[in-house]
Amino acid sequence: MAGGAPAWETAKRAVEEADDGDWAEGLRNLRNIFFFNLFPSLGLLLIAPLLMLAGRRRGRDRPEEWHFALLCFAVLTLGCLSWALLTFGNLAARTVIHVGSYALPILAFAGAVAGLRAVFPRFAVWLAAIGGALMLAVYVPVLDPLPGTSFSLWAALLAAAALCGFGSLVLLTDR
Repeated sequence: MAGGAPAWETAKRAVEEADDGDWAEGLRNLRNIFFFNLFPSLGLLLIAPLLMLAGRRRGRDRPEEWHFALLCFAVLTLGCLSWALLTFGNLAARTVIHVGSYALPILAFAGAVAGLRAVFPRFAVWLAAIGGALMLAVYVPVLDPLPGTSFSLWAALLAAAALCGFGSLVLLTDR
C-alpha cells in the first residue's frame, strides 16, 4: 500500500533518470509508484491528516465535514487492514491498488479533502486543485503512443471546456 522498498528504489531511479536528462523514463518510474501504490497515489493529499490535526488544535472545524472525513478514514483504515491481511504474502502477492477495492482510494481522497475543508476551507480548495494539476501533469503526457493513433484537437478542447465548467460549478456553489 505504501510501496515499501520497491517504491523507494523506483523513486531513486526516477530521480537518476531525470538527472541524466531522460525525463520520459523518469516520468514512467514516477507513474509506476503512483499507479500501483495506495498512499503515494494520494500525492499532496498525504499531508491532509497532519493539517487536520493542526487545524483541529486551533479550534477550527465544521462538524459535518469533520465527521464525514473521520468516517472516511475509519472505513479506509478497516479496509486497508482487511486488504493487507487477505493479500498477505510474498512480492507476487503484494497489495497493489488493483488487487484491492477501488473504494479505498476514493475514500482516502474524499476524507482528505473533506477533512481539510473542515479546518482550512480555502487552503483545501487550493491544495486539491494543485494536487490535481500535478497528477494531470504526471499522467497526461503520452510516452508510448499506440500505432495508428492520433490526438484530436476537438476532443482536447471539449475536455478543457468540461473541466472549466466543472471547476466553475464547484467554485461558485458557495455563493
